Amino acid sequence: MTVFGVSLTSRPAWLVSVVVGVVALVVVLLASGVGARAASAELECDLASATFGEPITCVVTGDDTVDVRWGDGSISTGLGAHVHAPAAVGPVEVTVVDGETVLASHLVDITPDIAIECEYGLPHPVYELAEAAPDFRTPYDYVYLADDGTKLYPGDATYPTDFYDIIERERAVVEEAPIVGLCSAVSDSLDALDGSVSWMVTSPWYEPKVTMGRRATPGVPGHWEGVQPIDVELRIEINGYEASERIGVYFGGCG
Repeated sequence: MTVFGVSLTSRPAWLVSVVVGVVALVVVLLASGVGARAASAELECDLASATFGEPITCVVTGDDTVDVRWGDGSISTGLGAHVHAPAAVGPVEVTVVDGETVLASHLVDITPDIAIECEYGLPHPVYELAEAAPDFRTPYDYVYLADDGTKLYPGDATYPTDFYDIIERERAVVEEAPIVGLCSAVSDSLDALDGSVSWMVTSPWYEPKVTMGRRATPGVPGHWEGVQPIDVELRIEINGYEASERIGVYFGGCG
């Protein structure tokens, strides 16, 4: 039947085709994720600051399969507890992601690890020193003992100045201490990421002395018998982030 040039008998078929097309479009949209519920997850980590090599535990909860990115290129997958020690220093962001969508994040400040390991020799006497006269060859001189056991300091009237008196006079001993040998900078972050290393040595008698390198025998320019205390500070710098360690040792007087 045709009315005004339109076939009424063909209309049901046309409606069917339209309905089928709409259903197909809905299926395609659902398959492509349009209208699907967004992934969700929560992240809880046990540390906000850590030392390089220290493991960080993060727990991911949610209802979707997600990835944990640790900020150093490492990735772990799924919900639950994740443990990792990021190979990085400075602010490191741990994120939970669904594809490229960040669902949660946690910031951890990681500092370089550092330690000093030194070799030590036999104990030597630590002779007491005192400030010397301005024209003396070194900024210090020994403290000697008088016959009655009292101490003789530089500048005292009875302080020994004659060569034979000096060699016969007993020096005041503070203690005995092992002499320091080769010291090494121990750092896993330095091994993994590389960086700079410096040693600064300070003593009561000389200006600080700085040397570079992973290993050094710390000392100052002083010349004395026995050993004397010095402070050794190791400083490392990795990608703009520093760490330092300081120890006291006893150095032999031939620096």
